[in-house]
Amino acid sequence: MNTKETNEESWKQTYREKGDLWKTFYPDGYLEFKGLKKLLKKAKRGMNLLELGIGTGEAALPFLKKGLQITGIDITKEALEICRTKFLNSLVNPKNFYLEQSSLQEYQFPKRKFDIIIDYYTSQHVSRTEQDAFYQQVSSALKSRSMFLLGQYSKDYIEVQKNLVSEGEGVFISNSRYFCVVSIEDMIERLTNIGFIIEYVIPYPTKGFYEILAISEQ
Repeated sequence: MNTKETNEESWKQTYREKGDLWKTFYPDGYLEFKGLKKLLKKAKRGMNLLELGIGTGEAALPFLKKGLQITGIDITKEALEICRTKFLNSLVNPKNFYLEQSSLQEYQFPKRKFDIIIDYYTSQHVSRTEQDAFYQQVSSALKSRSMFLLGQYSKDYIEVQKNLVSEGEGVFISNSRYFCVVSIEDMIERLTNIGFIIEYVIPYPTKGFYEILAISEQ
């Protein structure tokens, strides 16, 4: 399966049909998520933040308002158009953000540029091998002692979704979605093996996902 093409077409259709769907789901923004809220408190004006799979910009907007420099990538131009309009309507300086259409697999990470990288439910849509390469690239793109916030659905939650079929080892597929998920324990092991220090883990059992904040040692 070509996960890039499958994900791109699926998200294109979603944004064309539903527009700013994340604002619909979370009308008060993403700061109800404890991990993101903690990260915002740690963030400082002038820091460089990269969000991978920025979508319509809900997670990034509070950081932009705080004075951070935002780089955001997404697989569809439809999401980026909504995101750009949202940022401009919030009266932020357009010089403070840069948006690029790219998949995780194709994005060219700069070395040691970012103070913060956010992956909110994006790397779970690529294969295990692609994830391993991606987390290594995240580590290389972060400055020393910088922060990586990861959000991902739990395997237990995905397993009970009736529209997804398990292919084993945490891989689930449907006609338009691909998920490759792991448990909290497995994700902690993967990140620490790369060299991250885990600062905190926040599970949301009733919502079926978790957040991990990891610190780059390099």
